[in-house]
Amino acid sequence: EKTSPCSAACPAGEDIARIQMLANQESFKEAVHTILIENPFPAVCGRVCFHPCETACNRTGFDEPIAIRCLERFLGDFAIHESMKLPPEKLPENGKSVCIAGAGPAGLAAGYFLTRLGYSCHIFEASSEPGGILRWGIPEYRLPVEILAREIERIKDFGVKINCNVPM
Repeated sequence: EKTSPCSAACPAGEDIARIQMLANQESFKEAVHTILIENPFPAVCGRVCFHPCETACNRTGFDEPIAIRCLERFLGDFAIHESMKLPPEKLPENGKSVCIAGAGPAGLAAGYFLTRLGYSCHIFEASSEPGGILRWGIPEYRLPVEILAREIERIKDFGVKINCNVPM
């Protein structure tokens, strides 16, 4: 019943031990779904996360930590390559709407999680494209725009409506 040190150190709170077990069994879709429970951006985080989970990894005492960030990048890219949608586990629509100011990582994640809870979410973004700091602050060699666009598209396909060029 204990939380593994890597999961405890993960800023997104991912179940890293389960993700690793599923990936080891080549159950990549299930591993991606496990990530998506806590994090709608696996391909992004697999590229830009500062991976404190690896510092906390139990393997450090034996040899070297598991490359958890690289595993997440692989699974995120697998999800994009397979055109995986977000998991269908969401509550029925409750008839309530939420407006979110800004389509940066926090606004997009809020829209994702609130949609899973049954809300109709509308994000209003002042810029011409969604993504916030992910789009405008991280160089393309570190986070290709196409990868970010595919992750955002998955969130839009889930039901989150994004309205750009609309300052609040």
